[in-house]
Amino acid sequence: MESKRFQEPALPQWLGVYKMTILENILEDNKNFVENFDGEEMSHHAQKKLAILTCMDCRLIDFFEPALGLKRGDAKIVRNAGNSIVGEDAIRSIGAALYNLGAEEVLVVGHTECGMAGADVNALKEKMLARGIKEEDIAKMTDKELEENWEAIRKFQTSGHKNN
Repeated sequence: MESKRFQEPALPQWLGVYKMTILENILEDNKNFVENFDGEEMSHHAQKKLAILTCMDCRLIDFFEPALGLKRGDAKIVRNAGNSIVGEDAIRSIGAALYNLGAEEVLVVGHTECGMAGADVNALKEKMLARGIKEEDIAKMTDKELEENWEAIRKFQTSGHKNN
């Protein structure tokens, strides 16, 4: 039986022409990738015994790893907003890399012109509320934690670092 994940979406009758959504484009690209992928046996351990925490900035895709001479399987890479070590997710991921997945060293790599550097905590909360995030869920992350994240990013940006 064929997977329903890759079935073509029904065209809206009233539209006449169907425009693919971002998700549909990604699923189509993934389908093509899987059809042409020749798998290889790889370890789930970082071959260079390295864990890296860096920013999720989309400008770093296809830029960050080659700039460090990294290839697939070399390092465990954790990405988050502003390459912040503050918070359970980053700590848990770095811990897993160190204690379970073969990493022995950790790099925290920032970059200039980070989009999080100018983030305003109150504006962020307002946008979250406007998109339907419940106030009690937002309250789980304290103002202090949010402000610490943004302050760490701002300090990096103003410290004279010249890396990209």
